[in-house]
Amino acid sequence: AAAGLRAMGHDVRVLLPSGARGLPADAAHAHARWQAAGGETWSTLEPGFMPGLVIDGLFGIGLNRPLGADWQALVDRVNAWDVPVLALDVPSGIDADTGQALGRPIRAHWTLSFIGRARGLELPGPGRDACGVSEVDSLGVVIPDADGV
Repeated sequence: AAAGLRAMGHDVRVLLPSGARGLPADAAHAHARWQAAGGETWSTLEPGFMPGLVIDGLFGIGLNRPLGADWQALVDRVNAWDVPVLALDVPSGIDADTGQALGRPIRAHWTLSFIGRARGLELPGPGRDACGVSEVDSLGVVIPDADGV
């Protein structure tokens, strides 16, 4: 998303508080594409920084523990901004399986899930409340139904 938005002329900042080491393969590939396009990666945001849009992809669908203090502070900062937020897969701070909050989660305006919607966004509770308008992009993957069709 960052490389595509930058190619369209947008001022984009990529924030990786933990750094790029240890990223999953797909995220590492996207980060390499971002760097190849001349993009910079930030570990912190300077005071007073105010984006026009936030794309939340801090944890993907893998978060299963409470947000640590530094992560919670970042989520709280995003929630304090009066800007649109697009969460990828699930809003950060939500358990994708249970929909339970693992701290104070990102409050997204929209959530874009890939291939299928996380179970936690279907259940009543914090997950559904935090995701805003929820959409799924199948990425062209066809999943057979119970009849194999």
